[in-house]
Amino acid sequence: MAHEMQPAIAGRQPGRVAAMVKSMMPIDESRRIAEVYGDRTRSLPADYYALAHPANLYRTQRRERATLGLLATWGLRDLADLRICEVGCGSGGELLRLVSWGARPENLCGVDLLADRIAGAQAILPAARLEVKDARSTSFADESFDLVMQLTLLSSVLDPDIRLAIAHEMRRILKPGGKILWYDMRVVRPDRPLVALGRAEIARLFPECRLDLRAETLNPVISRITAKASWMFSDMLSYVPLARSHYLGMIIPQARVGPGDQASREP
Repeated sequence: MAHEMQPAIAGRQPGRVAAMVKSMMPIDESRRIAEVYGDRTRSLPADYYALAHPANLYRTQRRERATLGLLATWGLRDLADLRICEVGCGSGGELLRLVSWGARPENLCGVDLLADRIAGAQAILPAARLEVKDARSTSFADESFDLVMQLTLLSSVLDPDIRLAIAHEMRRILKPGGKILWYDMRVVRPDRPLVALGRAEIARLFPECRLDLRAETLNPVISRITAKASWMFSDMLSYVPLARSHYLGMIIPQARVGPGDQASREP
């Protein structure tokens, strides 16, 4: 079914297509995701992602530098006047990071399945518009945002058709000339309820788009060991493509770039 829907989304009515896809999607996957994240939150130590841990600090700072560089490459160095939406915004940490980079809180929006996470995000970003919503069906109007981003949301969605529906919704709320910021796993641990998202799958989710993808982030399994001992050694390992666990990238609908600008960037 997903491949049959692709030609339609390449046309000029992505919102209509997204509505059709959403109407056919079951809600079981949303419940599963909410339960998995709820269980994970309850089972992990409160400081599991704290920057006091060397590996967390190392990965966060490297990703910040890479993301700021990517934004600058695509003319998004100044975020002050951009309307930005994050699907799967969690407790608002990434939106708050955007504020530290110059974005205005009143221009930020986000959706998440878990009410407690949205409550936490609203507490730190009272001016932002944050909603408990399924990412397949947001309440935002068509063509509302200059930048839509998803950071490790879609790797949590096991159903390929639901991933496609979320991607369609991201396209629907994106302004003409807008861009999608992507950061997600290209390799996953086999014991986790996650799916690896390679170039082919990203292209399936966003057909007729330019994909500027860069392999980033030293695999957490490695960095949890190496960052405690040496950031320099961790940096050396980060230059090995197979040691990088995520893709960071910008996705631009083809109609909004020049002809011939469709190839992915190699890491």
